[in-house]
Amino acid sequence: MSLRVILDIFSGLPNPSWLLNAPETAELERRLRDLKPAPPSSASEPPSLGYRGFIVESNDEPRIDSPLVIYRGFVRHGSISLSDPGRTLERWLLDLAGPRLAPNVREIVVRDLAGP
Repeated sequence: MSLRVILDIFSGLPNPSWLLNAPETAELERRLRDLKPAPPSSASEPPSLGYRGFIVESNDEPRIDSPLVIYRGFVRHGSISLSDPGRTLERWLLDLAGPRLAPNVREIVVRDLAGP
């Protein structure tokens, strides 16, 4: 299975995206297994403009499974909500993006990660 990561940040422009290779996919799965359940109501909703988190979806044939939404210390997958209090998944995905992101786009995410 091939996974695509989308940085949900633009309105009206294509969002940056990239594919995870096999070791990165395995690492994502390992990191997800380490997270604890969170109450569904505790995850904050992304704003309508600006940084709205990372979306991880299958790059293969359309699937019934919903994508992962990783935003502000929570991972949502359908009705499941996991807690990532250190926002380690967001930081890791930002690091994986590397030069795919323009410096000003990266700075927007870095500022959000540093905030409350």
